[in-house]
Amino acid sequence: MVAGFVLDIAIIGTTGGEPQIRVDQLGPDLVRVKGSAIWPVEGWTYTLMILPALVFLAGVHWAFRGVDEDGVAAIGVVATATFWALSTAHNLAILTVVQSLAPAYVP
Repeated sequence: MVAGFVLDIAIIGTTGGEPQIRVDQLGPDLVRVKGSAIWPVEGWTYTLMILPALVFLAGVHWAFRGVDEDGVAAIGVVATATFWALSTAHNLAILTVVQSLAPAYVP
């Protein structure tokens, strides 16, 4: 997560704008993405963040499986895993734009 934030700050510093692709300014944002070598690295960092998150969740489940008689920890693990899966799908969509649409964009 820290690496992603550092890359976000690097994008702000090198492109002069926020690390976002906005629909109302799609053209200029795609030009900024096209000119940045940091953006794909940041996209992959956020996308692959699900791997350590799932390891962490497995550890949480393992730690609480003996004491959790009501299943609350299991519900929390499932809810958090669902959130991370949806977040990863969102990050994959952004990564597709960064690696496919932006390089081919001609203003």
